[in-house]
Amino acid sequence: MLLLGGAVKRKQRITARFADVLGELYLMSAALKRFEDKGRPIGDLPFVKWAMVNGLNRIQDAFEAIFQNYTSRPISWLMRLIIFPLGRRFEPVRDHLEHEMVRAILVSGEVRERLTRGVFVPQSPHEPLRLLEDTFVDAARADGVWARMREGEKSGRIGRGYGPKYYAGAVLADVISKGDEAFTISYEEAVRRVIDVDDFAAESLANESTLQSLRS
Repeated sequence: MLLLGGAVKRKQRITARFADVLGELYLMSAALKRFEDKGRPIGDLPFVKWAMVNGLNRIQDAFEAIFQNYTSRPISWLMRLIIFPLGRRFEPVRDHLEHEMVRAILVSGEVRERLTRGVFVPQSPHEPLRLLEDTFVDAARADGVWARMREGEKSGRIGRGYGPKYYAGAVLADVISKGDEAFTISYEEAVRRVIDVDDFAAESLANESTLQSLRS
Protein backbone atom coordinates (compact mmCIF):
# COMPACT_ATOMS: atom_id res chain seq x y z
CA MET A 1 0.00 0.00 0.00
CA LEU A 2 2.90 2.36 0.70
CA LEU A 3 4.31 1.67 -2.76
CA LEU A 4 1.01 2.71 -4.32
CA GLY A 5 1.41 6.20 -2.88
CA GLY A 6 -1.35 8.60 -3.85
CA ALA A 7 -2.86 5.99 -6.17
CA VAL A 8 -4.08 4.10 -3.11
CA LYS A 9 -7.24 6.24 -3.10
CA ARG A 10 -8.04 5.19 -6.67
CA LYS A 11 -7.18 1.53 -6.15
CA GLN A 12 -10.14 0.87 -3.88
CA ARG A 13 -10.52 -2.74 -4.95
CA ILE A 14 -6.97 -3.51 -3.79
CA THR A 15 -7.39 -1.70 -0.47
CA ALA A 16 -10.71 -3.49 0.02
CA ARG A 17 -8.92 -6.82 -0.31
CA PHE A 18 -6.42 -5.76 2.34
CA ALA A 19 -9.46 -4.93 4.51
CA ASP A 20 -10.78 -8.46 3.83
CA VAL A 21 -7.51 -9.89 5.15
CA LEU A 22 -7.72 -7.75 8.28
CA GLY A 23 -11.36 -8.71 8.81
CA GLU A 24 -10.60 -12.42 8.59
CA LEU A 25 -7.71 -12.02 11.04
CA TYR A 26 -10.07 -10.30 13.47
CA LEU A 27 -12.68 -13.07 13.21
CA MET A 28 -10.08 -15.78 13.66
CA SER A 29 -8.62 -14.00 16.69
CA ALA A 30 -12.11 -13.64 18.20
CA ALA A 31 -12.78 -17.37 17.71
CA LEU A 32 -9.48 -18.30 19.35
CA LYS A 33 -10.03 -15.92 22.27
CA ARG A 34 -13.52 -17.29 22.93
CA PHE A 35 -12.17 -20.84 22.81
CA GLU A 36 -9.42 -19.91 25.27
CA ASP A 37 -11.75 -17.97 27.60
CA LYS A 38 -14.17 -20.91 27.77
CA GLY A 39 -11.40 -23.24 28.92
CA ARG A 40 -10.74 -24.90 25.56
CA PRO A 41 -13.85 -27.16 25.58
CA ILE A 42 -13.16 -30.16 23.37
CA GLY A 43 -16.68 -30.02 21.94
CA ASP A 44 -15.97 -26.62 20.40
CA LEU A 45 -12.86 -27.79 18.57
CA PRO A 46 -14.58 -28.54 15.21
CA PHE A 47 -15.99 -24.99 15.16
CA VAL A 48 -12.60 -23.44 15.96
CA LYS A 49 -10.94 -25.55 13.26
CA TRP A 50 -13.58 -24.44 10.76
CA ALA A 51 -12.99 -20.77 11.63
CA MET A 52 -9.23 -21.17 11.17
CA VAL A 53 -9.34 -23.19 7.94
CA ASN A 54 -12.00 -20.98 6.38
CA GLY A 55 -10.23 -17.78 7.47
CA LEU A 56 -6.83 -18.84 6.13
CA ASN A 57 -8.33 -19.88 2.82
CA ARG A 58 -10.18 -16.57 2.43
CA ILE A 59 -7.02 -14.62 3.33
CA GLN A 60 -5.11 -16.60 0.73
CA ASP A 61 -7.77 -15.79 -1.89
CA ALA A 62 -7.65 -12.09 -1.00
CA PHE A 63 -3.86 -12.00 -1.35
CA GLU A 64 -4.07 -13.86 -4.67
CA ALA A 65 -6.47 -11.22 -5.96
CA ILE A 66 -4.07 -8.50 -4.78
CA PHE A 67 -1.14 -10.13 -6.59
CA GLN A 68 -3.10 -10.50 -9.82
CA ASN A 69 -4.26 -6.89 -9.85
CA TYR A 70 -1.27 -5.04 -8.43
CA THR A 71 0.03 -2.34 -10.75
CA SER A 72 3.68 -3.41 -10.66
CA ARG A 73 4.23 -6.99 -11.80
CA PRO A 74 7.79 -7.29 -10.36
CA ILE A 75 6.57 -6.16 -6.93
CA SER A 76 3.59 -8.50 -7.23
CA TRP A 77 5.91 -11.45 -7.93
CA LEU A 78 8.14 -10.43 -5.01
CA MET A 79 5.19 -10.21 -2.61
CA ARG A 80 3.92 -13.61 -3.77
CA LEU A 81 7.38 -15.12 -3.17
CA ILE A 82 7.63 -13.63 0.33
CA ILE A 83 4.07 -14.43 1.47
CA PHE A 84 3.59 -17.80 -0.25
CA PRO A 85 7.08 -19.16 -0.91
CA LEU A 86 5.71 -22.69 -1.22
CA GLY A 87 2.62 -21.72 -3.22
CA ARG A 88 -1.03 -21.88 -2.19
CA ARG A 89 -1.18 -24.07 0.91
CA PHE A 90 -4.58 -23.42 2.48
CA GLU A 91 -7.40 -25.54 1.12
CA PRO A 92 -11.12 -24.80 1.52
CA VAL A 93 -13.00 -26.37 4.43
CA ARG A 94 -13.51 -30.07 3.79
CA ASP A 95 -16.87 -31.78 4.10
CA HIS A 96 -15.80 -34.05 6.96
CA LEU A 97 -15.11 -31.04 9.21
CA GLU A 98 -18.52 -29.54 8.45
CA HIS A 99 -20.08 -32.94 9.17
CA GLU A 100 -18.42 -32.86 12.62
CA MET A 101 -19.98 -29.46 13.27
CA VAL A 102 -23.42 -30.62 12.19
CA ARG A 103 -23.21 -33.72 14.38
CA ALA A 104 -22.27 -31.55 17.37
CA ILE A 105 -25.36 -29.35 17.09
CA LEU A 106 -27.77 -32.15 16.18
CA VAL A 107 -27.36 -33.67 19.63
CA SER A 108 -28.95 -32.13 22.70
CA GLY A 109 -26.32 -31.41 25.28
CA GLU A 110 -23.82 -28.99 26.71
CA VAL A 111 -22.17 -28.07 23.39
CA ARG A 112 -25.40 -27.15 21.66
CA GLU A 113 -26.77 -25.36 24.70
CA ARG A 114 -23.65 -23.24 24.98
CA LEU A 115 -23.46 -22.39 21.29
CA THR A 116 -27.13 -21.43 21.05
CA ARG A 117 -27.33 -19.60 24.38
CA GLY A 118 -28.86 -16.18 23.84
CA VAL A 119 -30.61 -17.15 20.61
CA PHE A 120 -34.21 -15.95 20.78
CA VAL A 121 -36.79 -18.71 20.35
CA PRO A 122 -40.42 -17.50 20.17
CA GLN A 123 -42.99 -19.12 22.46
CA SER A 124 -45.87 -19.30 19.99
CA PRO A 125 -46.19 -22.86 18.61
CA HIS A 126 -47.07 -21.37 15.23
CA GLU A 127 -43.76 -19.57 14.81
CA PRO A 128 -41.40 -21.46 12.43
CA LEU A 129 -38.39 -21.26 14.76
CA ARG A 130 -40.44 -22.52 17.73
CA LEU A 131 -41.76 -25.38 15.61
CA LEU A 132 -38.24 -26.22 14.42
CA GLU A 133 -36.90 -26.30 17.98
CA ASP A 134 -39.76 -28.45 19.27
CA THR A 135 -39.27 -30.89 16.40
CA PHE A 136 -35.56 -31.06 17.16
CA VAL A 137 -36.24 -31.87 20.82
CA ASP A 138 -38.52 -34.77 19.79
CA ALA A 139 -36.08 -36.11 17.18
CA ALA A 140 -34.27 -38.44 19.61
CA ARG A 141 -37.51 -40.20 20.62
CA ALA A 142 -38.58 -40.47 16.97
CA ASP A 143 -35.22 -42.02 16.07
CA GLY A 144 -35.75 -44.60 18.80
CA VAL A 145 -39.20 -45.54 17.50
CA TRP A 146 -37.94 -45.85 13.92
CA ALA A 147 -34.99 -47.96 15.09
CA ARG A 148 -37.38 -50.45 16.74
CA MET A 149 -39.46 -50.55 13.58
CA ARG A 150 -36.41 -51.28 11.45
CA GLU A 151 -35.58 -54.14 13.79
CA GLY A 152 -39.15 -55.36 13.37
CA GLU A 153 -38.73 -55.29 9.60
CA LYS A 154 -35.46 -57.23 9.76
CA SER A 155 -37.00 -59.88 11.99
CA GLY A 156 -40.03 -60.21 9.70
CA ARG A 157 -42.56 -59.18 12.35
CA ILE A 158 -43.72 -56.28 10.16
CA GLY A 159 -43.35 -55.46 6.49
CA ARG A 160 -41.88 -52.32 5.02
CA GLY A 161 -44.15 -49.33 4.79
CA TYR A 162 -44.94 -45.80 5.80
CA GLY A 163 -47.77 -43.80 7.32
CA PRO A 164 -50.55 -44.41 9.87
CA LYS A 165 -51.48 -47.91 8.63
CA TYR A 166 -47.84 -48.96 8.88
CA TYR A 167 -47.61 -47.74 12.47
CA ALA A 168 -50.92 -49.38 13.36
CA GLY A 169 -49.55 -52.68 12.07
CA ALA A 170 -46.42 -52.23 14.19
CA VAL A 171 -48.63 -51.75 17.26
CA LEU A 172 -50.52 -54.96 16.49
CA ALA A 173 -47.20 -56.78 16.12
CA ASP A 174 -46.11 -55.37 19.48
CA VAL A 175 -43.11 -53.64 17.89
CA ILE A 176 -44.10 -50.22 19.22
CA SER A 177 -46.65 -49.02 21.74
CA LYS A 178 -49.89 -47.17 21.09
CA GLY A 179 -48.27 -44.07 22.56
CA ASP A 180 -45.35 -44.41 20.15
CA GLU A 181 -47.81 -44.65 17.26
CA ALA A 182 -49.60 -41.42 18.20
CA PHE A 183 -46.30 -39.64 18.87
CA THR A 184 -44.72 -40.67 15.55
CA ILE A 185 -47.73 -39.62 13.48
CA SER A 186 -47.77 -36.27 15.25
CA TYR A 187 -44.01 -35.89 14.85
CA GLU A 188 -44.09 -36.58 11.13
CA GLU A 189 -46.82 -33.98 10.72
CA ALA A 190 -44.62 -31.47 12.58
CA VAL A 191 -41.67 -32.33 10.31
CA ARG A 192 -43.88 -31.77 7.27
CA ARG A 193 -44.83 -28.31 8.57
CA VAL A 194 -41.14 -27.49 9.16
CA ILE A 195 -40.10 -28.33 5.60
CA ASP A 196 -43.21 -26.96 3.89
CA VAL A 197 -42.77 -23.95 1.63
CA ASP A 198 -45.36 -21.43 0.49
CA ASP A 199 -47.24 -22.39 -2.63
CA PHE A 200 -49.91 -20.60 -4.63
CA ALA A 201 -52.66 -21.74 -6.95
CA ALA A 202 -51.96 -21.16 -10.63
CA GLU A 203 -55.02 -18.93 -11.01
CA SER A 204 -53.87 -16.69 -8.15
CA LEU A 205 -50.46 -16.25 -9.75
CA ALA A 206 -52.14 -15.25 -13.01
CA ASN A 207 -53.91 -12.41 -11.22
CA GLU A 208 -51.92 -9.22 -11.65
CA SER A 209 -53.04 -7.75 -8.33
CA THR A 210 -51.82 -10.88 -6.53
CA LEU A 211 -48.45 -10.67 -8.27
CA GLN A 212 -48.16 -7.04 -7.28
CA SER A 213 -48.92 -7.83 -3.63
CA LEU A 214 -46.27 -10.59 -3.66
CA ARG A 215 -43.68 -8.18 -5.08
CA SER A 216 -44.45 -5.63 -2.36
